[in-house]
Amino acid sequence: MSEKRTLWFDLTNTSHVHFFHPFIEELKDENNIIVTTRDLAETRALLNGLDIEHDNFGEYSGDNKLLKIFGHFLRGLNMLPFLKEVNFAFSHGSPSPIMIKYIKDAKLISSYDNEHAMSYDLLSWHSDNFIVPEVLGELSRKRARNGTKVSTYPGLKEQIYLADFKPDSTIKDAIPFDDYLVLRAEAWKSDYVKNNVVRAFDIAKRLVKEGYNIVFLPRYGIAPEWMNSSKNVYVSQPVNGPQLCWYSEGVLTGSGTLAREAAILGVPSVSFYSNEPLKVDLHLESKGMVLRSRDADEIVDYLEHAKKGKGMLKDAHKVRNCILERVKEIVSN
Repeated sequence: MSEKRTLWFDLTNTSHVHFFHPFIEELKDENNIIVTTRDLAETRALLNGLDIEHDNFGEYSGDNKLLKIFGHFLRGLNMLPFLKEVNFAFSHGSPSPIMIKYIKDAKLISSYDNEHAMSYDLLSWHSDNFIVPEVLGELSRKRARNGTKVSTYPGLKEQIYLADFKPDSTIKDAIPFDDYLVLRAEAWKSDYVKNNVVRAFDIAKRLVKEGYNIVFLPRYGIAPEWMNSSKNVYVSQPVNGPQLCWYSEGVLTGSGTLAREAAILGVPSVSFYSNEPLKVDLHLESKGMVLRSRDADEIVDYLEHAKKGKGMLKDAHKVRNCILERVKEIVSN
C-alpha cells in the first residue's frame, strides 16, 4: 500500500479483545490502528494486560433495550470528534461502528457468531464485509442485505486467538488447590439472560457439596458472600482464562466463550447457557465436546466420568490464517 490506512477496532466486551488481538498484531505495522472500548467487565483490564493502547468511551447502559440503543447512539456521538479519519471499522458485536461507518464513509468489517443477538442482524445488514464461522454461512447469507459480502472461515472464533496457545504453569501459583473446576457465571447484564436469572451460584453450591474445589470467575466483580468464606471456592481476579482452563479438571460457564475455549483445549466443558443455543455450540455438542445442561445432577454425573481429550488446537492456525488473509485482502484493496 502506498499510504497507511486507518483501522478502527471497537472492543466493547472481553471476547472482542481476545478475538481482535491477532488482527491488531498482524495489521499494526502497515496501518494506523485506533482502539476504543467501554467500561464493562474485564475489557479494559485485558487491553492493559496486552499493552494495547486504547481510549474509553461510555459504559454499560442498563438492561432496558431502549436505554441500550440510546446509550450506543450517544456513545457514537461522543466518539465522532475523536475518530477524525477512519478507512475501515471493525466490530465483533458492537453496534456503534454502524453509525460511524456512514458518517465517516468508512468500510465496516464485522464478524459475529451469535445469531440470536440484535447486533447480528444489524451487522449482517450494514457491514460491507461480514465474516462468520462456516456453520453460520448459509444463515448469514439469507439475512444479509444485497450489498454485504459474506465470507466464512472454518472452525470457531476461539481458535483464532488460541492458535499460539502454550501452557504456562505459573497460572497455578495463585490458586490454593491442586485440582479444581473453573466456574463462570452468566453475563446477567446481557440480553440473553432472561429475567436476570443466575444459575451459576446454585450449581456452585452443589459442586462444593460433592467435594469439588472451584475457581470462580465472577461477573462484574460480584460473588456471593458464602463463596468468599468457603474453603472450597477461590474467587479469582481477572486472569488468563485459557491457561486456567488448561490446568483444570473441567469448565462450567453460563455463556459460550469459555465453554468453547475449554472444548478447543480438550478440557471437559459444560455450558448452562440460558437461552436458545447458538449454532457454534450445537456444532460442538454434536461432536461430544460440550455438555449443554442446567441440571445439577446431570452436570455432576458428566464431571465424574469426563476426561480430557484432543480438542481442536491442531487446526487453529489454519482457522486463523484463513480469516487473517481475508481481512488483509480487504484492507489492501
